[in-house]
Amino acid sequence: CDFEGCDYRCSLAGTLKVHMRTHTNERPYVCDFEGCDYRCARAFHLKTHKQALHTARGQQRQKKREERVAKALVNAGITFDREVTVQFCGQANKTLARVDFAIYREWGTVLLEVDECQHQHYAVTCEAARMLNVFAEQMKQGRAGKFHFVRFNPDAYSEGGTKQKTLLKDRLATLLQTIEREPQLQYSVTYLFYDRTDSPLPDVCLDPDYPGSLRAIVNM
Repeated sequence: CDFEGCDYRCSLAGTLKVHMRTHTNERPYVCDFEGCDYRCARAFHLKTHKQALHTARGQQRQKKREERVAKALVNAGITFDREVTVQFCGQANKTLARVDFAIYREWGTVLLEVDECQHQHYAVTCEAARMLNVFAEQMKQGRAGKFHFVRFNPDAYSEGGTKQKTLLKDRLATLLQTIEREPQLQYSVTYLFYDRTDSPLPDVCLDPDYPGSLRAIVNM
C-alpha cells in the first residue's frame, strides 16, 4: 500500500484494491432492495447484508435472538415495550425508527437493540444517524430523564484480535446489569460484546464514518 503512513502488504492485487478502500472510503457495492440505502466496500459484506435482512430465514434468525432477550427480561421482572416507534418531525433522513425494546427506569429510558453479528451488515453511517436522530427527537419533545442506548451483540466477537467464548447466559447477565445501572450522561450509548482491538472503544466507533459527537457519549 502506497498510502502515507500505511505499511500494509499482500500478495494479490485484488486484496490490495479492497484494502485501499479503507483509505478512500469507497463503497462500490450497493443493495438493490427497495428502500435500502446500504453500501459497502466488499461483495461478501453485501451478500451477508442481504441474507441477514432481506430473506425470510435472516429475519427469523433475528427474531429468535430478540425472543431470548425478551425471555431474560421477563424472568428478571423487567417490564418493557417492544418494537417502539420513534417518529422524527425534523429534517432527519428517515421519518421514523423502530427500537427493539424500550425499558423504563426511575432515572429514564433504556433503548435496547439486539444487534445480531454486531450489525456488520448495516452501514455505519445509517446506524449512527439513527441513534442521533432518536436522541434529537427526545430533546425536541423535551422529555425528562436520561436516555441510554444499549447495543447488545449475541453473536461472535473478539478482543485484541482474539475470539471470545462468552456463553449467552453470561452475556444476558451482563446485559441485565447494564440495564439496571444509571448512566452518568443524559444521552449515552453502550456496546456490549462488540469487537475491540487496541482501544477502550469498540472498533465500530473508530470507523471514519462514525460521528465524533456520538463517539463522545459512548461508554467504555
